[in-house]
Amino acid sequence: MNILRPNIKRSSSTNDINRINFFEESFKQNSFTENEVKSGWLEKQTKGVIKRWQLKFCILKSNTFSYYSKTSSKQPSGCFNFKQLFIQIQAKTQTSFSITITGCKRNFLFRALNSEEASEWITSLRLHIEGSLGQTCNIEMLSLQKNFWKFPQISVFEFLDCAKTGDILLFKTNGLISKAQRTVTRSNYDHVALLIKHSGYIAFLESTRVIGVNVLFWEEFIEKQWHLLYDYLVYRKLMVKDPEGLENIVKTFITETMGKKFNASIKKIIGKRETNGNEGYFCSELVASAYKKAGILPSDVPSSNYWPGNFAGERPLFLINASLGPLTRINFDIQ
Repeated sequence: MNILRPNIKRSSSTNDINRINFFEESFKQNSFTENEVKSGWLEKQTKGVIKRWQLKFCILKSNTFSYYSKTSSKQPSGCFNFKQLFIQIQAKTQTSFSITITGCKRNFLFRALNSEEASEWITSLRLHIEGSLGQTCNIEMLSLQKNFWKFPQISVFEFLDCAKTGDILLFKTNGLISKAQRTVTRSNYDHVALLIKHSGYIAFLESTRVIGVNVLFWEEFIEKQWHLLYDYLVYRKLMVKDPEGLENIVKTFITETMGKKFNASIKKIIGKRETNGNEGYFCSELVASAYKKAGILPSDVPSSNYWPGNFAGERPLFLINASLGPLTRINFDIQ
């Protein structure tokens, strides 16, 4: 919710084995099963003076190696896309191996339960790396960026190719006012918009203090360099059973809300009654109203109770027959 948005011009012990067995049992009941080439538990060494080993559930698929703290997590703790990075895998001991990235001073050390498992991981990782864009082009741009591995990242081209109506776009705005808003709302984001794909064009529906409810085409957003007003933009893909039905509902919602004023009054925010569209919307209220119209958010929670953090996974968001994918940062520096 952009309440304060500025006027923008726009080797293993017995305990280790028991822990592995426990997590393998819990994994059977979660969703990491779709098309992965290899998955399983590894230990990752922490950084710092005192080195510790932490269990991570690892997935290798689609030229990407990701690791998670919990099998229930949708957001990885770390992610290496071999198409974007120049990566080397080196065996360190019989059970451990390192991931080294050109341009990055930090090495990532992983340890398997036994030598056979470690060998399988090394072989699988190397097969994915060989022939990847990062391996053939020796890309360094991404690896020079701070903590690049903590978010999955996509290029603008990839974003435009995969974005669909109903997806989420989150913004972290530059400036002290926006930072204060994020502090108050306890979120990493101060604005959220609903993506729209129409006739091959990408746009987003948003509510801002300057314009109110409006549809902004991505092409104009880039041409006017408004993306430079943000520290970063984050994309989340919406998965629904009936995407065509959702698209029709969103189109109707746009015609009903276009031109409505921006409204983030205290009365609205702390109130418990449902949104009255004639009173206007703030950003996350607008997105929540669209989702409710589509039947993928509960009707008994007022749309004004939702903040950008809800759509970022920082606060509860109980979707109905739908889910949002991981937070994926749009990186303007990679091709």
